[in-house]
Amino acid sequence: MFSEIKKWLKETLDITPCNYSLYITALTHPSYRNEHHLDYDYEKLEFFGDAIIGFLISKYLFLKYKNESEGFLTQKKIQLIQAKTLVFVAKKIKLDNFLLLGKGMQKLDNIDKIIEDAFEALIAAIYLDQNMEICQKVVKKIFLLIDENTLSPLTYDYKSFIQNTFINCHNDKVRYLTKKLPNNLYFSSLWFDQIKYGEGFGSNKKTAEKQAAKNAYIKFVNWK
Repeated sequence: MFSEIKKWLKETLDITPCNYSLYITALTHPSYRNEHHLDYDYEKLEFFGDAIIGFLISKYLFLKYKNESEGFLTQKKIQLIQAKTLVFVAKKIKLDNFLLLGKGMQKLDNIDKIIEDAFEALIAAIYLDQNMEICQKVVKKIFLLIDENTLSPLTYDYKSFIQNTFINCHNDKVRYLTKKLPNNLYFSSLWFDQIKYGEGFGSNKKTAEKQAAKNAYIKFVNWK
């Protein structure tokens, strides 16, 4: 497997590792770490990779759409960094074929969340092992596999967007106050720093919170 990973990095991403262990770490799920009694997995790299992807995608869009508004760029960024998109490009480069998973995780039908996390970790590994210029080239190459016109705004992860945006402004958490109504509907309001930003209704708690996040997102874009 390890020799195949080296070959994959070279042929697919044109990467010749200097520190090969970074890439192994990026592909190692906690379940594999536990089974093999290792002292590493991809979780810390995933954290860093998320930030790198956000920065590079922001730069890419800023340069590509020079005459567009900040609101337009924000929407494009959401489309490109949402979970479904990251899983799509990760599968395009066949990252899922090289994941190091514990035996129990190998039996799961859906490992999209793991694929997303490992992809973010991989980008962090490339940045740490190579440099920002090479990392930027790789990210651009990968995301050019996407037809932006096929990305529907209906797939936005509004809750993640709101949470990440507000946390970048203040070190605090978004709160949802949700209650069940007499007509079997749920009502949710989204609060941050003692200010209500959105409200939503739904047939269950999760749907109501998503609707509240979507309404808060719409306000956010309009403010832009």
